[in-house]
Amino acid sequence: MEEKSKEEILAERKQRKAAKQLKKKSSNKVVNESHVKDKIKGNLEENLDKMKISQCDNDALKTSNESMSVNPDLMTHFLDNDKKFNFSSNNTSFNNETSSNISISNKECGSGIGNGINTFMESVSDNIKTKSQLKSERRAKQEAQRALKTQKKLDEKNVEQFETSKIKVNKLKTKFTHKIPKTVDVHKVLLFSHLYRNSSIEENNILTNINTEIHKAVLKLGVQYKNKVIIGSNARVVALLNTLKQVIADYRTPTEKDFSRGFEKVLGDVMTYLNNCRPVSVSMTNAIKFLKWHLSQLPNNISDREAQIKLREAIDDYIKEQINMAGKAICIMVQKKISQDDVILTFGYSSLIERILIESFQVGIKFRVIIVDAAPLYEGKELLRRLVKSGLNCVYVLLSAVSYIMKEADKVLLGAHALLTNGYVMSRAGSSQIALIARSYNVPVLVCCETHKFSERVQTDAFVHNELGNPEELMKADLWKSNNNLTPLTLMYEVTPSNLVTAVVTELAILPCTSVPVVLRVKPTSSTLS
Repeated sequence: MEEKSKEEILAERKQRKAAKQLKKKSSNKVVNESHVKDKIKGNLEENLDKMKISQCDNDALKTSNESMSVNPDLMTHFLDNDKKFNFSSNNTSFNNETSSNISISNKECGSGIGNGINTFMESVSDNIKTKSQLKSERRAKQEAQRALKTQKKLDEKNVEQFETSKIKVNKLKTKFTHKIPKTVDVHKVLLFSHLYRNSSIEENNILTNINTEIHKAVLKLGVQYKNKVIIGSNARVVALLNTLKQVIADYRTPTEKDFSRGFEKVLGDVMTYLNNCRPVSVSMTNAIKFLKWHLSQLPNNISDREAQIKLREAIDDYIKEQINMAGKAICIMVQKKISQDDVILTFGYSSLIERILIESFQVGIKFRVIIVDAAPLYEGKELLRRLVKSGLNCVYVLLSAVSYIMKEADKVLLGAHALLTNGYVMSRAGSSQIALIARSYNVPVLVCCETHKFSERVQTDAFVHNELGNPEELMKADLWKSNNNLTPLTLMYEVTPSNLVTAVVTELAILPCTSVPVVLRVKPTSSTLS
């Protein structure tokens, strides 16, 4: 076959394109013609009926009706002939041939029919619209709708801005017109305002709104904490763990829960109640973390009896290893540092310091003890009573006389509420003053603290996290409640910087204060407490 030239190919493409366009136009024409035919047929019948009634009398109307029934092909011939209409791009007009075919005698309907047909054809030409006109109308409608929507959105936005500005103005008005209520408690130090508790609300929460599901032993323990019948970190944590053993023994798992999930909720309610009675200590927090870790290790299908046995054994092991055995190890280490005829100075009351001094004296080491005490609890009196009962030679002084008595001391032994990650020692208020004076006299300061009191918290002052004591223990209420210029403040704890402490004696070793992060990382139970 001969190859076609480029011009021939282009010519063929043009022919195909022209044929497609012609075909498209003819299809559009057929659609438009059918639409127009239907419209003309309806309008023609309506106009013919109207003109027949108006122009003809009764006899002519009968005659016209008969002629219409006899000659029905006249209308169909008028509508079906393809040569009747000539459609242009702008308007639709009738040909002469079409107008000649529509010939109705004046005898049948009178002269008004011809005028009616003319008016009908004018209305048809006015009603028929092209595609471009329809598109333009639709476009105009859409633009009008869009404009309406945008205007509506702007109106709504303006209304919202107006309302918000109105609310802000009202807030500013109330802010500047707000008066300080007369019931404000003036006996509060603003620096420690976050530590105060509303005593009336606290009493209501503890006594009247008690959850009935809380165990009776827990309720008793909370009252003992609140009234300071049980004080000291070790005593509080041991009492808590022994109470939890009773709660575990009496606990029954709900039908739709497993043991660990159900008891964890009970444990949360217990700690919330105890914290309302008195803020929990670091040692109590670490013990609860230890217990929760053991709860998470229990299998789901374990029976209540087996779970109770395992948890009670875990609690017994914790008390034995972390408190009793740790205290014994610390006693052995400190005994090696105490020499014959030493003078040991201590502050307040610590169960661990009491154990160290009594066991060292029972071993045969002879020494003298200076007990420094301070308000409001005067815990040193209890330590003095117990040491004298054991046969030790003791001296009792107040904190104000420590600078005078420090020159007689050879060593200072202090207890601790907690040991923080940055090396600061959190202990009873007054401990930092003891350590500061001891450093000025070059007296070594040893802090005795078990590792279960180590905390991951960082604290450099006693303002952010502390506990306020009862001001009535420091001063009678009659002396300060009637005087608005007098406000008693009793802070329970304070922090001692690490540079004032010579060493920390733990069950692991004698360490510097800065070793707390290392101990928390390598301690066997550190993973369980995280």
